[in-house]
Amino acid sequence: MEKVYSIDLMINDSHSADAIYQDCLYKCFTNNFNLITSSKYKVDDKHILNILEPITNRNPLKKLLILFKNAKTIFNITRINDDFILIYQSFFSSEIIITIFIFLLNKITFSNTRITIGLIMRFEFSKFQKKIFPFFVKILPKTYKLVLFTDTTELQLIHQKFLRKKVTLLPIPHTFPCDCLNNNDKILKIGFPGFPRKEKGIELIEKIINNLQTKNIVFNLQDWQIYKSTFSNIENVNLDFKTITRNDYTSYVCSCDLIILPYTNSNYLNRSSGIFAESLFAKKIVLVSNNTWMSKQLQMMGLNYFVVSDFNNTNEFQSKIMYIANNLIQIKEEFAFKSKSFFEFHNQSVFNSIFLENLKN
Repeated sequence: MEKVYSIDLMINDSHSADAIYQDCLYKCFTNNFNLITSSKYKVDDKHILNILEPITNRNPLKKLLILFKNAKTIFNITRINDDFILIYQSFFSSEIIITIFIFLLNKITFSNTRITIGLIMRFEFSKFQKKIFPFFVKILPKTYKLVLFTDTTELQLIHQKFLRKKVTLLPIPHTFPCDCLNNNDKILKIGFPGFPRKEKGIELIEKIINNLQTKNIVFNLQDWQIYKSTFSNIENVNLDFKTITRNDYTSYVCSCDLIILPYTNSNYLNRSSGIFAESLFAKKIVLVSNNTWMSKQLQMMGLNYFVVSDFNNTNEFQSKIMYIANNLIQIKEEFAFKSKSFFEFHNQSVFNSIFLENLKN
């Protein structure tokens, strides 16, 4: 197999979108290349070299410290190998410095290593990024290949218009490592996966729970401190779920029948949601906010009923949830059947094919 090397700065055993994407990238590369990465795995009984230690945040200074700490390893890789691929899931000043660092190593060693940079843009550029990206492209040596990706058609159009470069649309490869068993009892179990942030509708979650105090509905909540302080004394709230690791998170989603994503359209109008994709894959019913990327996906699948026009409208979301609770098994089957079309494009296999084809060409 051809030798290709990737530097990855994200954590491994986490349920964050970045870490899950890292896992998908890992699977993509290990199925097609000899891989050296930050992940502490084995491939074909060969030890994979730990280039960059995983870190749990995006602090640019910590990234750079890790980079210089591992300078000797990177130096040896670029000196003896023909191909070197850098995969960036974000674009800040640290990514520019990493690229310059690799370039200088090549110059010092008189190396002819071919450098390819794959940049996955899952968000709109900030004002700062819009200013530095043209500079980044300008300083790239002509021998470097820059490949741009994103994962929604909306972001693809936005980035292509600004960058005036080809941006390739990638599938969302988020899948669970195991099948989720459906709960067949008559109790509707509701979950709100992910860290409770303002953009994910944390202010609405309290309203939803307080307005649905009924015996045939249980809220399975992750073990976040904000939930403990607010919901610990409510009878139909279960706070036993820890979601520290990927397996914990998988178990949590599998424990639910209905996933509610009251995300704000100001943040999710154009960007994707990994939790949304994972919930569909796990055959869960999903309620989402209107005028978001998720609502467009449900509408294309003929699941318009599960789009909530306004989560502040208590009567609307309450009537939808009660309808689901009273027709749970039937709705589960309908939702699972209609959402199958989503995975014709959004799966690991299609992701591998598109991603690798564009990196190689």
